Amino acid sequence: MTITVSGLTPDRHLTLTLNGQEHTLKPLRDGWCVKRVSNIACVDVVRMLYNWRLIRSPRRPGQPHGFIERAWCYEGLELETLMRTLGQAFAWDGTDDNPPTGWIKQAL
Repeated sequence: MTITVSGLTPDRHLTLTLNGQEHTLKPLRDGWCVKRVSNIACVDVVRMLYNWRLIRSPRRPGQPHGFIERAWCYEGLELETLMRTLGQAFAWDGTDDNPPTGWIKQAL
């Protein structure tokens, strides 16, 4: 899997290229919404105090992100860890039965 960051806009939309396909990620308070996995859930990546965290959050019509159903931490805050966490967010299907790989701690 190859991820290249193409840019970060002033409003914090992150544009990146994953395996030749360009994606623009919507900003959240401390990270980005990576993808919707169904009509009721999203996969997000957010910055924590010491780690990047991959999250599955429920989405209800008219409600913002904010509640966390499941979460896994990836060690460190450096760019390499962010890219690894984003890669796992894209690869993960969003189910609890098949958690993402490479995490160091299950948060929820």
